[in-house]
Amino acid sequence: MITAVQRDGSSVDEQIAQAVRSSPLLGEVPPGNVEVTDVHVSTVDPAVATARVIPTGGETDPATALLRHSAPPGSRWALTELGTAGVGCDALAPAVRDDLNLPCETLPPG
Repeated sequence: MITAVQRDGSSVDEQIAQAVRSSPLLGEVPPGNVEVTDVHVSTVDPAVATARVIPTGGETDPATALLRHSAPPGSRWALTELGTAGVGCDALAPAVRDDLNLPCETLPPG
């Protein structure tokens, strides 16, 4: 796993967990009822990461989070997509999706 040098001293996993918990994409799930696990930063594009988001209060099903790291100034991780299927399929290059092991159905041409 790639770990970038961070100014505030928190790990990439902690920064990603905080980005998930502070995102409006959580909807009605309280930030304290979210477990963030299986953080993976892409080796193809280190500005992209995924994580597993598990609501601990049973509010909804576990989901996949897609995050992007913004460029300086003010660089930080931000949750850009959250869902149970198709996460990252429209937003990422195939090599990045494969690197992050995101399941995307390919439609036959036509």
